[in-house]
Amino acid sequence: MQAHLIKAENKGLRQTEHVEKMQRRRGKPLFHYLRDMNDGKAIFYSPSKIQGAQRCIEDQARIKEQKEAEKAEERRQKQLRKEENQRMVIQRRQQREQKCREN
Repeated sequence: MQAHLIKAENKGLRQTEHVEKMQRRRGKPLFHYLRDMNDGKAIFYSPSKIQGAQRCIEDQARIKEQKEAEKAEERRQKQLRKEENQRMVIQRRQQREQKCREN
């Protein structure tokens, strides 16, 4: 029973977040995408064309998020390589010091 209430609450919160996100959206208006589809001809705002333009905007947002995720992953990998190199430098330094002590 409690799990059902939590799921319903989560669903409502997700819908609210989506609505707020759509209201805050900045950038090119929807009609810019419709204009590109018709190349300067008369524009008829059919529901299918509006949905297509909305999908185009969503696809672009998804691509942007993927690129940001890839960049974040690259930064993480670079940091890991840097840390590994530092460990290797320290290890080599310790090995040199041990050789000097033995000789």
